Formats: sequence, C-alpha cells, structure tokens
Amino acid sequence: MEFEIKDEKLATSTGEPMVGSQEFKVRTTFTGDVYINEKFYRQLCFTPNQVALALEDFLNGVPADE
Repeated sequence: MEFEIKDEKLATSTGEPMVGSQEFKVRTTFTGDVYINEKFYRQLCFTPNQVALALEDFLNGVPADE
C-alpha cells in the first residue's frame, strides 16, 4: 500500500487560510511496517485507521518506533 499526500491549496474547505503545506510519502508493508518519507516510523499497523494514527503521531512530533 502506498500513499502520497500533496497539498498545494492555500485555503481549507471552510475557507480559512492555511499557514503552510507539507508533502510527504507514506508506504506500508505486508508485515505492517509504516515508512514516512522512506524512513521507518511505526510497526504493526494493518488497518487504514492504524496507519492514520501513525501519520497523526508523525505530524504531532511523536518519536518513531525503534
């Protein structure tokens, strides 16, 4: 499973201006490993919700699994 998120909008759907945008690549393996920008971040993420929670942790600055 591979995702690529690119946000070039300058406003949110509600019309509020965005401060900045980010571009990153999320990749998962069949063993549940999550890689963000080609660096290992989290393990044992098998559902879309688990991947989304790993992505949320990444955006909030939570350290990666070791």
